[in-house]
Amino acid sequence: MRLPLLSLITALVALAFSVPVASAATGDLTFSSCQSNAAVTGQSCTVDTGVLNLVNDVKISPDGKNAYAIAASSHSLVVFDRNTTTGALTLKTGAAGCFANAAIGGQSCTVIAGLLDAPKALAISPDGKNVYAVASSSNTLVSFDRDTTTGALTQKSGADGCLSNENRSPCTTWLDGLFLVGAVTVSPDGKTVYAVADIQGGAGAGMVTAFPRDSTTGTLSTAGSTCVASAADVRARCVVSTGVFVLTAASAKLVVSPDGRNAYLNARFSNSLVIFDRDTTTGALTLKSGADGCVANAPLGTCAVIADYMPDPLSVSISPDGANVYVDAGGSAEEIDTVIIFSRNATTGTLTKLTGANGCLASATLNDCTVINPAAQPAGNFDSKNVVISPDGLNAYIASFNWNMLLAFDRSTTTGALTLKSGAAGCFSDAAMAPCTTTTNLLYAVNPVVVSPDGRNVYTGSAFISNPNVAVFSRAQPPTVVAVTPATGTTAGGTSVVITGTNLDGATQATFGGTAGTITATTPTSLTVTTPLHIAGKVAVKVTTPNGTSTLANGYAYAVPAVKAVVVAAKPTVAYSKTTIAFRTIVTVNAAGTINQVISRMIKGKRVAVCTRKKTIARAGKYPITCVAGLATRNVVKRGKTSFRVLTSFNASGTAAVSSVQNLVLARKR
Repeated sequence: MRLPLLSLITALVALAFSVPVASAATGDLTFSSCQSNAAVTGQSCTVDTGVLNLVNDVKISPDGKNAYAIAASSHSLVVFDRNTTTGALTLKTGAAGCFANAAIGGQSCTVIAGLLDAPKALAISPDGKNVYAVASSSNTLVSFDRDTTTGALTQKSGADGCLSNENRSPCTTWLDGLFLVGAVTVSPDGKTVYAVADIQGGAGAGMVTAFPRDSTTGTLSTAGSTCVASAADVRARCVVSTGVFVLTAASAKLVVSPDGRNAYLNARFSNSLVIFDRDTTTGALTLKSGADGCVANAPLGTCAVIADYMPDPLSVSISPDGANVYVDAGGSAEEIDTVIIFSRNATTGTLTKLTGANGCLASATLNDCTVINPAAQPAGNFDSKNVVISPDGLNAYIASFNWNMLLAFDRSTTTGALTLKSGAAGCFSDAAMAPCTTTTNLLYAVNPVVVSPDGRNVYTGSAFISNPNVAVFSRAQPPTVVAVTPATGTTAGGTSVVITGTNLDGATQATFGGTAGTITATTPTSLTVTTPLHIAGKVAVKVTTPNGTSTLANGYAYAVPAVKAVVVAAKPTVAYSKTTIAFRTIVTVNAAGTINQVISRMIKGKRVAVCTRKKTIARAGKYPITCVAGLATRNVVKRGKTSFRVLTSFNASGTAAVSSVQNLVLARKR
């Protein structure tokens, strides 16, 4: 059966230009680089002397330009520039690189005495204009302005620069409201900053204060602030929900749903997860009533009970789509550690544990949980510090403090269930632990884990004085092709186009209707490509990277250009002699110019010219052109059918080339 011309061309081009590419699965990690407090054995980390001792938290700015880390033992907030292509971090120079409670040898930090004593957590406003840090030993919440161009921080001046649990000049005094403050969160709408603290004198009693935030300046106000507490606070400011949540701020986390309508708080010492409604105008939190207001590991007030699944919850997180809430529990060494997965009602914010094995991961056999222990570690030592979901919702990453391990999961975007990636892709360990990938001396007592807003990187921090560091992992994401500009060009090719999309850096090929173009420049969001020759019509544009492919159907249109010359190539005729094969074509042109003809065939997977012919003509007309091949080609034809590509082009002075591509199959010569 004779194939259509376009099909023949596509098949031949694919044979000539396609290259198999091994793709990494979405969400797979590769260790990339690291910043450390001192030299790390076995690693070539960039050393930022003295400022990264016991990393408690890392956050990436919404624009992806910067990373910020806090270190409890060096009492510092560290400011990095971030390479938006590789994710690599670079400490800002001089005083802009760190803020510290006292002078640090080896660094010229900006000293803000008494305000960053054992910092615990930080948060960045959604508009990127402010950074907020809380320090448990100084009982302070410190406010910084952020330059959205450079990422540099400046502490707000005077009383706007900090809130303090005691009289501490020049801070705004907020007596008995920030005692041992351990967590800080900014609402997605940027209206409210929440601080989680202990109640002074109330053993195990905690409180959450909502501070209104000026959306223009980022300044926090105590006027109009509200709070909820698990016991009566000294100043009687808070709404009290006795016994429902008992916590220590050092192991508490508050997350606000992406729609801003709910907040969720883990309460370690009451073994419960607390569910609040949030006033989207004032930011005030109200405990949901009855069983909707809390989920507990054992009977507790009116809480819903999920018996034995959630001992000592240490953290809570929410997926970017707001569909799921994740709680990691097991704060005591004798307990089996768990991650509990809840579905979230988009209307009410209430939670329901997923059923069966989808609803629970455990470090050993527990109820119907899925057991997650890839390197057969002691079950009670998992000690997960948080679960982070990638912005695309396709993956989750969990840091194990005691296993010294980072775990990588695939996530169902339908149910929110997590599946550990297989083999070495599923876990990274501080020391050799089969089957995990070894990241020597980087994950000891790993604590924070965060995914960059662009989804390209995962960052971890070591929360121990041995080899404290921030490690950078590259995250595999398939490319996406969104548009081609310009979207049309001539059949002669040679048009420079820009393909826009995501994750395009590292592209190995860009094809137009199956024919490879020439890539001349790449960025994560664009490729500059010179289009190949192709017959007229709309074609698919396909980009291939090491992480996969993406195709834009009908993404580019080839058209015969409106020029002074037109090539009409009849099917070549073939004549044999004892020493040659002659291909003869009749070409009609409507202007003076040069006729070029190249006849080629595939030899050992490469396209090789069999013969070439150039003919210059002085006027419009019909001209024969003969291209002659040597004896070797004729002998090949004798042995069986052979396919040739016949490329005829015409160049008129001052115009683009007009081309025609044909395929010719010669039967065996008898």
